[in-house]
Order: sequence, then structure tokens, then C-alpha cells
Amino acid sequence: ARGLLPHGVPGMVFYKKCLNEQRKFYSIIAPYIAVKDQDINISIEAGGLDISGKISSLYSGKNIFYRYASLKSRDMLRAWITHLLLSASGREEGETILFSRDKRIQFPSLLSEEALETLSQLAGVYITGLREAIPLFEKSSFAYASEFYSASSEPARKGMKSALSLFSGDFGGGKDIHDVYVSRLFSNYYPDRDFEKYALK
Repeated sequence: ARGLLPHGVPGMVFYKKCLNEQRKFYSIIAPYIAVKDQDINISIEAGGLDISGKISSLYSGKNIFYRYASLKSRDMLRAWITHLLLSASGREEGETILFSRDKRIQFPSLLSEEALETLSQLAGVYITGLREAIPLFEKSSFAYASEFYSASSEPARKGMKSALSLFSGDFGGGKDIHDVYVSRLFSNYYPDRDFEKYALK
């Protein structure tokens, strides 16, 4: 009715394919989300910021995130920051697992001091971003860091190549530069050392 599926037989084929894929995904995550823990409230001071909120992603003592889609930077950040907050608070739920359609990422437990130090660094980036526009972008920064930490050789060069294709690449939409705020502030920008520094942070 919303025009999201083709009409007739092609639509039914596509629907069944999607349903089978999602059933398979659910069979993977089901054991992890069988028992939902009580939500907890967190309040932490890190890097000059008071960070507070409710964490509702705990299942059987583990911090579980899942979304049936390709892994996005915001999925990773949400899971990572929640992981840091839990670790910094000194709670026992030290393990975080993030499931996406194509990946499973596991963050091991951290010492409270280590998590607090990392949160303080991220708070510093956030405070700097309140004062000035920093070259930290949703897609290209994530692509740079992903390539940098996985490449076996020339990580900076390969990371920059991957980042450039998602910042303002030649073909297709959905690049960082197509965001109205990014294009307003970085219309003539070419990723540089500051871009690399913030991406890796």
C-alpha cells in the first residue's frame, strides 16, 4: 500500500526473501535477548560534562544492541558510548555485543578508569564541536577509521581513499557533503590531518 514492494508475484518473492533473512537474523540474536534486565540510570562526570540517562539495552547481564541493517557509524557510536558509560560506572555488565545484518562486534570489558579516560576524550571532542565546526562526519570519518584499523598495509592511504568516496565521491547521492549543514560549512573542504585525527578519536 505504501509502494515499498513491487506488485504481484515479484512483490511476494521479495517479501518472502526479506522474511527469511529476518527470521535467520532473529534466530541468531534470540538467545541473547531472551531475558530482559531492568533498565538502569547512569550519571557520570567526564571531561567537564555531566552525562546522565537510562540504559535499557541489558539482557542477561550483557549489553546487547541489534538492528537488521548494514552497520552504520551511529550504531557503533551508540553501542560504544553505552559500553563506556557502563564500564565507567563500575557495573559488572562489562561486555557489549552489537549485531547488524552483516556483522557482529563485541566490546570486551574495560577497567572503570580506562572507560572514564576515553569518555573524557570524547567529551573534549564534543565541547570543541560546540565552539567550532570540526571535520568529523558520519560516513567518511567512520570509513576512514574502519579502513585504517583493518588495512594490513598503508592504512592512512587506504583510509583516505575510502573516506573521500563517502565524503564527496563522484557518483551517487548520500555522501556527507550532501548534508545541508556539512555543505554549508565544508563546501570547499578536502580531508586533512585534522580529519584523520578526529576520525581516529
